[in-house]
Formats: sequence, structure tokens, C-alpha cells
Amino acid sequence: MMNHSRLKFHKVKCAFIIFFYFCIKIYMKTKEEITLEIRNIFNNNELEDLKHFLSKRKCLNNSNQVMMYLFHIVQSAGILTTTIAAGYDYRTLIWIGAGLNIIASLITIFEKMNVSMSKKIMKDIQSIRDGNYIDESMVIDLDKNTDSGNNNSDNIPNPKLEILHKI
Repeated sequence: MMNHSRLKFHKVKCAFIIFFYFCIKIYMKTKEEITLEIRNIFNNNELEDLKHFLSKRKCLNNSNQVMMYLFHIVQSAGILTTTIAAGYDYRTLIWIGAGLNIIASLITIFEKMNVSMSKKIMKDIQSIRDGNYIDESMVIDLDKNTDSGNNNSDNIPNPKLEILHKI
């Protein structure tokens, strides 16, 4: 009887050791699995950034098209108003025409800013395609920082770069 209970205890002990070993094995990942998971995170981040860049670029292109037409309409209205006012000697109308021309100039400035942002986004899209993309853009992430109220991103280290150097 003593041997039987001892054998039973030994079986339970072995089962517990095997169970404990598999539990630890499940929760402990090898270095390759960790590296693979980190790369998957970065790949998912690049995919999300690519989708974000494409939608942002589409929005910028659409708004530039509207601004281009708006610029020509406002500038033409300003020139026409100034010409008519000068012909009939309406001093007040001359200032309205000059104001319309100033508004047209502001529209051109916004259009040029959008073009420069669109070029920056295109460079990021090309670097994602080429496989050498590093997320360090400040122009694209302005809308994310203003939502949280943090605009001082100069002091924040880039964890993506630190992890890449460790791999």
C-alpha cells in the first residue's frame, strides 16, 4: 500500500512539473518570437501610417483643387471690381477690389502650404514603399498633438528608433 501511494504522489508530482513547464513555456517567448512580434508591430504601424498618409494626401489634393478655382474667381472679381471702380471713380469700391485681391493672395499662400505638405507626405509614402521609412514627421502629426494638448514633442524620445537600434 505504501508503494502505491508513493507512486501516485510521484505521478502527481510529475504531472505538476510538466504542467508548470508548459505554462512557463507559453508565457516565455524566445528572442526570435519577440523580434518577430516587434517587426509585426512596426509593419502594422507603417501600414496605418500609409493609410493615414494616403487619406491626408487625397484631402490635400481635393482642397488644393478647390482653392485653385476659388483663387481665380476671387482674383478675377477683385480685378474687375477695381477696374470698374477706377473707371467710375468709386473710391470705396476700389478698396473692396484691393481686399478681394488680398484674399486671393492668402488663398495662394494656403495652396502652396498644402502643396509642400503633400510633397512631404509623398516622400514618406515612397520611403514606406522602399522600406526605409522612419516615423519622424512633425507636420503630419500636428493634428494628433493638438488633440492631446501636447505640442512639445521635441523632448519626447522616439521609442521606435531606440528599439530598432537594439534589434
